[in-house]
Amino acid sequence: MKYPTHWVLEYAPAPWSAEELAERLTMSGSEVEHMRDGVMEVKVTPNRGDTLSMIGLAREVSALSGVAMQYPDLSVPEWGPDVNTLARVDIEAPDLCPRYAARVVRNVKIGPSPEWLANRIEAAGLRSISNVVDVTNYVMLEFGQPLHAFDYALLQDHRIIVRRALPGETITTIDGVERALGPDMLVIADAKHAVAVAGVMGGSDSEISDTTTDVLLESACFDALSVRRTAKGLGMSTDASYRFERGVDPNGVARAIDRAAMLLAELAGGEVAKGVVDVYPVPVEPWTLTLRPARCNALLGTEFTTGQMVDALAALNMAPAGADPISVTVPTYRPDIHREDDLAEEVCRMVGYDFIPATAVRGEHLNGGISAWERFRRSVHETALACDWQEAVTSTLVDEATVNALGFTATARLSNPLSREVNVVRPSLLPGLVDTVRRNLRQGRGDLGFFEVGRTYYVKDNAPGEDWKWAAAVLGPPVTASWTGTAAPADFYTLKGALDAALARLGAPAAVYEPCEQIGFHPGRCAAISLNGRPFGIIGEVHPDAAGKWDITGRLILFEVDVAALHHAASARRFEALPRFPTVARDISFVVNRDVPQERIAAAITRGAGALLKDLTLFDVFRGERLGPDVQSMAYRLTLRADDRTLSDAEAVETMDNVRAALAADIAASFR
Repeated sequence: MKYPTHWVLEYAPAPWSAEELAERLTMSGSEVEHMRDGVMEVKVTPNRGDTLSMIGLAREVSALSGVAMQYPDLSVPEWGPDVNTLARVDIEAPDLCPRYAARVVRNVKIGPSPEWLANRIEAAGLRSISNVVDVTNYVMLEFGQPLHAFDYALLQDHRIIVRRALPGETITTIDGVERALGPDMLVIADAKHAVAVAGVMGGSDSEISDTTTDVLLESACFDALSVRRTAKGLGMSTDASYRFERGVDPNGVARAIDRAAMLLAELAGGEVAKGVVDVYPVPVEPWTLTLRPARCNALLGTEFTTGQMVDALAALNMAPAGADPISVTVPTYRPDIHREDDLAEEVCRMVGYDFIPATAVRGEHLNGGISAWERFRRSVHETALACDWQEAVTSTLVDEATVNALGFTATARLSNPLSREVNVVRPSLLPGLVDTVRRNLRQGRGDLGFFEVGRTYYVKDNAPGEDWKWAAAVLGPPVTASWTGTAAPADFYTLKGALDAALARLGAPAAVYEPCEQIGFHPGRCAAISLNGRPFGIIGEVHPDAAGKWDITGRLILFEVDVAALHHAASARRFEALPRFPTVARDISFVVNRDVPQERIAAAITRGAGALLKDLTLFDVFRGERLGPDVQSMAYRLTLRADDRTLSDAEAVETMDNVRAALAADIAASFR
């Protein structure tokens, strides 16, 4: 926010130059980012809404310099009838509007502002419009209390109703835009319809114009969270909403409206009606906290005396009393102070951060390094890179439509998302990877391979939780075509092979793939993966219909597996001594139905060969008319070895007989 230095020093006339003023404010927490032509640009932290005004910053100057505050004159020249005979205010949503005050100023003359007023508000970054509007902006800059001026004649029945918006209600704001109002939005209405969005912007139906003669001034306190939600929901941010979102002092409402009425009488020739319509059902009182000097020094690492703490708090108008503990009364314009730690921070600000001594870090020295879990996650990451895939880091917020299209259920839906494409918390990494593929295709890139290792989120027994997942998405040839020939597009088996190789590299046992069906995946090209008999993940090809909705052409293959399960399986890796005895290789060929999966065949051979089987390789598959349309011939090579002796020929023959028996019993294989 911009602060003309002469305006601030008018209320706290510290004997400082502009440069010294900027230095002292910065060292107390109000960072002056730069100074130009006597105007300071101060970076106000979100918790210090009380300093979003000249008087607010002047209080800081007064506390730092010790000079007394000089507040502006608030004597209002009242004239004519009582305001209660001219206007009425009803608050129907007291939870969102704890206080609403109104004054009526009649017979104002709309015109340009005097030069001094226009110069001040323009130096502070606002535009001069007219004397009436400029007065409301001036008081907002002076006190930090946003005001609004209604054309009194345009308010139906001269009545103000503070209520939530009605179903289907709309308003055309003073920027000329018609806006749809939500049921949780607070509005200012007359007896007929909404005339302003509370704390954000007024409506065009009741705005001040050149024909305005009578003005109803509004000064109110609105709920900070409600204003923030409303402004965000409408896509608006105004000087008023910026201040309400950070909290305004409910006990400053009356001072601001008196100041504005006085200036309207002085600068616009208005006649201020007697009294104020002030609806304040539950007045907010200053609250009391205590500060223990020992606790304060323990938090700050200082040796401040009790006297220093008392002086610091007194400078901030907190009326300290007592010595240990120190009783403090917090003024209502400091809603950011609610606990002892906040008081310690205030003491430190006032005494000076440079009084905190520099000391060496104390504590137990710990050995550095990374945990076994972190090492494993890094190995997963390196394995994925070895597959020649690029790493993607996607958002934890994704599009619910994509989540549903892939057969998942969103973990949680955001009540106020930034856009439709980031409206739910991800239950899987796959929606983000699909979106990554889609965006790359739009940029004209092809032959894509992405992976991600990241967290996914779930809710179980009404409690939130998170998992680490590893997912990949491949589209196009796994290897770029070269002079050796054109590479074939990646398919289910391409990614399955890559995953199997990766699992082997990580030291995990072989995964088992069982056909399954899931929404969004191609039937017959999707499998559930298990590891050590436990669910591990899913792999499959995206259905062409689903891919078409995302403008993805080609075969998009995905997998996602659980990293914790993989870590557990890989942790059980064992190492064996080099074999001392030779191996024996035997081939076996048989005929079996085509629909028998590889997993069952391998399981049957393993069961028959027992512990002697060291390796199993499929080296031939034959299909032909002589065999029939539903069967195929398959040939495997078995590598047999005993760990404690040289395997005899008789043992090898007996083992192969057992394998044949197992194949016949388990998968109905026949031998030629």
